[in-house]
Amino acid sequence: MMLYGSLTSPFVRKCRITAMEAGLADRLDFVLTVVMDDAGDHPNPLNLVPSLETDEGELILDSRVICDYLAAQGRNDALADGAAWEDRTLAAMADGLMDRAVAVALEQRRPESRQSEDWQFRRINAIRNTLPELERRLPVDFTPGAIALVCALGYLDLRHDDLDWRSGHAAMADWFAARAQRLSVAETEPPA
Repeated sequence: MMLYGSLTSPFVRKCRITAMEAGLADRLDFVLTVVMDDAGDHPNPLNLVPSLETDEGELILDSRVICDYLAAQGRNDALADGAAWEDRTLAAMADGLMDRAVAVALEQRRPESRQSEDWQFRRINAIRNTLPELERRLPVDFTPGAIALVCALGYLDLRHDDLDWRSGHAAMADWFAARAQRLSVAETEPPA
């Protein structure tokens, strides 16, 4: 299998962690690709990462779908059993936070004269409003929702440390610190 993506994408990281947790790391080749230009070395016609090419040559898009596929192929009951509505809601909320955080990071790369303060404010406000709800839903097991949350919080550390998400969220900060020690999380930490 070939996973196309960027080392700094939280969505790609989610797929890499899932593959490791499912016992598929030895079957997954990672292809580093650039998505900011149309000449990127990846098969996704939407010019997005991640993309997964299966051993049979099928193309799978979207991190949620890729993670579901990897969980079904792997050997980890906690990933396969992570389909409970509560966990799926947690995963969707964490994915939404990642969507907002990536959008703000991309907006901040635009020339200052073309940036929208209102647009950024709305997305940053959505991130801040989501954090307490995520903290209320902290999972015990390392489920798909937990993986998505680890990746979302890690991306906030990477691109938005000014938001100081740990302030006022001590339980979530402790939860994250404990999961950051997990091999699959530590080995997929994005470069600075």
